[in-house]
Amino acid sequence: MRAKETQRYLLRATNTGISAVITPSGGLGAQTRLFERAVLTAEITPLAGATPYVRLGNAAPVGLAVLLIVIGVAAGVAGMGAMERVRAEAAALRVRSAHVRDDGRLLDRYLETGG
Repeated sequence: MRAKETQRYLLRATNTGISAVITPSGGLGAQTRLFERAVLTAEITPLAGATPYVRLGNAAPVGLAVLLIVIGVAAGVAGMGAMERVRAEAAALRVRSAHVRDDGRLLDRYLETGG
């Protein structure tokens, strides 16, 4: 994965595991077998220039994560304000509804008494 991120050859040398040459595209250039003594030779081409990951490192993913957190917090705060407005409107509707019921009862009593 590191070879693909940096667009560079990756040379892996181990004492007991698999030694290998990984190409810039992430493919396997050459390798030894597991637990086998061997000398691995391969031709590689020195490369120039830098990929965005080489230039920025982890700054881009960390910056994006921070931006998403800020957006999430802002949306949460805005959502809380919207919930307060909904609660206030619901309370106002309950008050209006109570007045209508009271007016209805008063009208019924007025009609019962022959008003």
